[in-house]
Amino acid sequence: MLLCGIRHRTEGTSRQLELEVAVVELHLRLALSRWCAAVQTVRCSEPMLLVMNKHQVKGRVKRAKGKIKQATGRIVGNKSLEEKGRAQKTAGKVEAVYGDIKNNLNEK
Repeated sequence: MLLCGIRHRTEGTSRQLELEVAVVELHLRLALSRWCAAVQTVRCSEPMLLVMNKHQVKGRVKRAKGKIKQATGRIVGNKSLEEKGRAQKTAGKVEAVYGDIKNNLNEK
């Protein structure tokens, strides 16, 4: 499990925390499986179609790190970590959109 070692001792039961961790892992696995399915589709039809610029890649990685940081902060009850994760997720989203726009302009 991705975050199985994280436990918050003052709030909630361990069962509730285990369920929250399971939900976060499920979201990450679902996102990864969707991405892998998209890559497989692209590989089968046109191998060179999946070309991402550095802003798209960095933004998506930053967004994933932010999601993990936000979920970890929520699970352990650290509001500061949760806010940092939310900010990092938003920054990643902005950078990914910038990369998408840049890529679309280069294609035209």
